[in-house]
Amino acid sequence: MTVLLSGCIACGAFSCTDMDEYRKISGDEEIVYPGKIEQVVVNTGHERVIVNGICRSDPKIVSCRIYWDLGTRYEEVPVDMSGRAFRIEKEITLPENTYNFDIYTYDAAGNRSVPVNVSSKTYGEQYEASLTNRLVKSFAVQDGKAVIEWWNIETTLGPFETEVVYTNGSAEQVELLVPIGEMTTVLEDYDMVSEVEYTTFYRPDTLCVDVFRSAPSQMRLDGAER
Repeated sequence: MTVLLSGCIACGAFSCTDMDEYRKISGDEEIVYPGKIEQVVVNTGHERVIVNGICRSDPKIVSCRIYWDLGTRYEEVPVDMSGRAFRIEKEITLPENTYNFDIYTYDAAGNRSVPVNVSSKTYGEQYEASLTNRLVKSFAVQDGKAVIEWWNIETTLGPFETEVVYTNGSAEQVELLVPIGEMTTVLEDYDMVSEVEYTTFYRPDTLCVDVFRSAPSQMRLDGAER
């Protein structure tokens, strides 16, 4: 019993110390946390991200700050809660890298919410330098039509289609978008003599808002790529 009582006294003393420290820091005032941002999505892009989210849980919110680089840099977005909900959409220009973002909301008194943490990345020259054009297996006339046969392409970097540009029999330029899974492409009314140019388009992830492209290649019906 004596040991139990002593333990209770010790716990009580510790609690009092904690409470005193709390009062010292807060001035004995209630700490206020505004409602945090919701449904956060960060779109990736070419040396940029676009931060999206909704403020709707607290009508006292007046602004939102997006921090990165360990909190040393931030962008601020004014928030208007007069419509009871406010959609954040903020584009931030950033060099190619991976980033960790801490997002806070603020009220007029400067109180801030608990953070919402999200990671994202940007793409740039390093990613672009890794992109290759889709390889052509053959380019020949079959049943009177020009036909391209493609090799498979590695999909890790996000290729999704190839643009083929050629001239038809009426001397008009035709732009044809070929899905990355298509293995055979027929060039309708190809003039049979001009060069065909093709370029593969990439989107590195499903949240990316920008399209990247490989360096273009050219070919003729003799099958020689240029």
